[in-house]
Amino acid sequence: MQLEHTQSMNDVFCRVMESLAFYFVDPIDPHTIDIQRDMAVPYRKVSMRFEGPHVGNVILYLPQSAFSTIWANMLGVDEADPQSQEQQNDAICEILNVICGQLLTEIWGTDPVFDLCIPDMQDIDSANLSDVLTHPSTCSFNSDDGLILLEMIVDQTS
Repeated sequence: MQLEHTQSMNDVFCRVMESLAFYFVDPIDPHTIDIQRDMAVPYRKVSMRFEGPHVGNVILYLPQSAFSTIWANMLGVDEADPQSQEQQNDAICEILNVICGQLLTEIWGTDPVFDLCIPDMQDIDSANLSDVLTHPSTCSFNSDDGLILLEMIVDQTS
């Protein structure tokens, strides 16, 4: 994935976060981010593989503090309501599923058929986040819970 998809990534991510989770984000320049200052909270990496005429991954890097807010907004409940980590993780995986589907349609249209794999989630440290910021396939967003990164990697062989 090269820089030509950056605008689509920004548009789709902002639209999905606002409409599905009532969660507002603003694109920011990744060159202005200081990992030690701006991303010094625990983060999780959520990735989804897609296969079809093009093959690759859409990856979301979120502060863990955003999980409960997004879960509550998606379900229309109070953030203080009892919730399990599994419920929060499911909400984030569903957000990524919608982002991935809409992003593929935005970039390649409605004709190609893609298979989306089950999302994978893991903790990530700031050293890995620093590396992600150097990728031209990464978009950065500001939110109330901190910075969010979205990356799309399209395999060269596709």
